[in-house]
Amino acid sequence: MTSEPPSQILAASGDALAIPTQLESRDRAHALFGQVMGLVALTTGCAALGAYLGRNPLRRCRDRIVRACFRLHFRTELCDRRRA
Repeated sequence: MTSEPPSQILAASGDALAIPTQLESRDRAHALFGQVMGLVALTTGCAALGAYLGRNPLRRCRDRIVRACFRLHFRTELCDRRRA
């Protein structure tokens, strides 16, 4: 065991145990705030995209069903031509 004061032990043991200065803590706060605002922007964008895509779901559903019926119709015609 050494007889060094605790402040020197903390400083010598690395940055993980060092007490952050006011500037370092301010930088960390700014970085965290920037990350949070980025996530808020991403969440808002996803909500807006969902609202845009879901604005008229019945019409899109109908269109998809009609397209699927046309595809099925043309595929059965192709199968009938290949058999003949």
